[in-house]
Amino acid sequence: MSDGDFFVAWTFCLGRAGLQCNMTLGSLPTLDKDDDSDEGNAYIARYDIQTGWQWAVSISNQQEVLMFDMFVDATDQIHVSVLFKEILDMNQTIFAGGSQPGVAVMMFNEFGVFNDGFAAMSEGGVEPFGGFCQNSVGDTFITFTFIGEVAFDEIGSLESNGGGDIVVAKYDESSWLWLQQAGGTGDELVNGCVEGNGLDIQVFGALEGNASFGQDYTETTQWFDAFQADITTNGAWNGLNVEGGPGYEMFNAAYRTSTGSAIYAGVSTYGFTLGQEMLVDYDYDTGYYGTDIFVGEQK
Repeated sequence: MSDGDFFVAWTFCLGRAGLQCNMTLGSLPTLDKDDDSDEGNAYIARYDIQTGWQWAVSISNQQEVLMFDMFVDATDQIHVSVLFKEILDMNQTIFAGGSQPGVAVMMFNEFGVFNDGFAAMSEGGVEPFGGFCQNSVGDTFITFTFIGEVAFDEIGSLESNGGGDIVVAKYDESSWLWLQQAGGTGDELVNGCVEGNGLDIQVFGALEGNASFGQDYTETTQWFDAFQADITTNGAWNGLNVEGGPGYEMFNAAYRTSTGSAIYAGVSTYGFTLGQEMLVDYDYDTGYYGTDIFVGEQK
């Protein structure tokens, strides 16, 4: 927040269906499930470093509701995304879901008052990784991986090319503005996005096999390769970079610095060349659970 307060967003009472469960933050009113039979709920809470917890809001229905991502914009508006199933009612705004997780985007003011929101429903399911980002002028985007079909309120739907595909969607305070897809017959996993050059944003993650990003496409991979793909503020793919070797390589997180460079962190199972650097494998386990961590700066 502009005044130095910060927010906590997560899930409470997950895995406690059929049991009484609640959560208390300091002296705030207890956050309860609507019914003991319900699964865990998501929540957001504001904390003042001088006086403690200011308020907390739960996001709930009978199924599990998982926190997906959150950020606070320059006007102190809180952007929250959750994964949910079936019907989610937030202050009489209805978010329609299905039998598998969809994603809801919600806006709250600095006092925890819900302002508006909208959803994307997927019968195949939305995977639990991805997130929000903004470009250089504050336009807002969300990216995630979906399986099967994903339908966005009022603006249309997309069909996966095979396994998991990537979607990027731009939105404003009240609705989706556009959506764009990338993928192939294998699995494409997006971990997030970050401010790019000009008005672009850059999405990142890992991909398997051949995948298309507009006019750009990847060659066949040996396992999973890390990727970065630029997309304009109008929804056109605008460049693709793939990094990898014989193993599993993924970009997991990124941060745009004040000087304009980007810091990327990721994992790999084999040694591979990243830019001009040869990254060496530090163990003998080349399976998925034998990953090494790498960090690099891109200018």
